[in-house]
Formats: sequence, C-alpha cells, structure tokens
Amino acid sequence: MRRFVLQTLFIIIVYPLLSFSDDQGAFSEVPPAKGPVSLQVGFNYVFPLVEVQFSVWKALHFGVQSLYVDYPVSSGSLRGVAVVGALHLYPTAPFYGPWFQLGSGIYSLTADTGVAKETILHPILLATAGWRWLWSGQWSLGFAVGANGFLNPNADQVGLRFAAVLPAIRIDFGVVF
Repeated sequence: MRRFVLQTLFIIIVYPLLSFSDDQGAFSEVPPAKGPVSLQVGFNYVFPLVEVQFSVWKALHFGVQSLYVDYPVSSGSLRGVAVVGALHLYPTAPFYGPWFQLGSGIYSLTADTGVAKETILHPILLATAGWRWLWSGQWSLGFAVGANGFLNPNADQVGLRFAAVLPAIRIDFGVVF
C-alpha cells in the first residue's frame, strides 16, 4: 500500500513538473496569469476561508490560508480558526485547470459542551483535488473536494469527541496580480 501511495504521488506531482521543460509546453494554450500571486476568498465546507498563493515554480504554488469553523459535534460544538500552509499543483497552467492541494496547519478551537469549555490546539492535514477556471488572466473560480484530517480528535477536559476526518468542499473566487 505504501508503494502504491508513493507511486501515485510521483505521478501526480513529479510527472507534470517534468512536462514543463520547454518554454511552450502546456502553458502555450492558456492565457497566462497576470502575475505570480493570487488572493482567494470562499468557503471550505460551509466555513469561510481566505488564502494567498505565491508561484514557486511554473506549476507549483505555495499558499497560506485562514479558515474559520463553527461545527456541531456529539454533545457540543467546536468553534475556532486555523492557519494552513499548503502546496498547490496546477499541471496545466498557473491558476488554471486541474488543481491539487496538500497542506498542514493548526486549528485553535474552543470545545463547548454547554456546561464546560476547553481551548485546544489541533494539528491538521488538508488534501483536495479540483478545478480552477481563469478569465482574462486575472479572475479565477476554484472548486475542490477532499478532507481535513485532525491528528488528535478530542477535547479531553470537557469529554468532547469528534471525527478525525471532516469533508473539505471548497469553492472560492480569486484575483491574480
């Protein structure tokens, strides 16, 4: 299984990067992005997000995103914010076409049972795959699905347990500059 995962990651990440060895390549068919930076505002699941992406190399971008969550669980709720650093891969062209995201970060959450509250820090992993449209090299619309994985899914002091994996359904609107 480990070998399969590594081979899949190689195909998804390395193979598209190798295809950009010439100046024309896949980029010649798509109107170029106006710049190397993009700002997106949207939703992950039903929660708001803001992200800034920086072009690292043709198909590879680094993003920093902030997420807000207010999620009902078992006998209480989770509310808080996250900061996530993510690598984005655009195999077709910068900010256009198929799009893969892999990131990690930390949530600062308040677990509330109605009787007691606990503030906790949770490391997370984020993985999505989707499509991004680009108009006039400047305006973008992205859609992706995947998962948010909590590495320690509980709030021990208040006895609140929640799922280790939550859905990631992302839609955002962006501007490239």
